[in-house]
Amino acid sequence: MTLKISFTTLPKFFSNISCYMQGYENPHIKSTYPSISSSIPLSITNINITYHLSVTISTNNVSIYQYNNNDGLPILRQSVPGNSPYFSYSSDKMTISM
Repeated sequence: MTLKISFTTLPKFFSNISCYMQGYENPHIKSTYPSISSSIPLSITNINITYHLSVTISTNNVSIYQYNNNDGLPILRQSVPGNSPYFSYSSDKMTISM
C-alpha cells in the first residue's frame, strides 16, 4: 500500500488573517457574547456569535469549547446543529444566537 499526501492552496478570505483571529481560533468569528475570558453567570440565557461574513443555516454543528489555563486542552461544552430550533439569526445573517 502506498500513501500519498497532496496539498491544495485554499482561498484566503482575509489579507491579514492574524488581525481577524482575535483569540477565537477561527478567522470568520468577529466577536461573541459573552466575550473571551469573561465571567459567565450560570443564569445566562443566550450566547451570540458574530461573523465577518454572513452565514447560512445548515446541518453543520456549532461547537463551544472551554479552555482551562492549566493544561490548555479543550473541553466540549455544547455542540448544536445549525438548523436547530435553538438558533436564531440576525436579519443580516452575520450573528447567530443560541
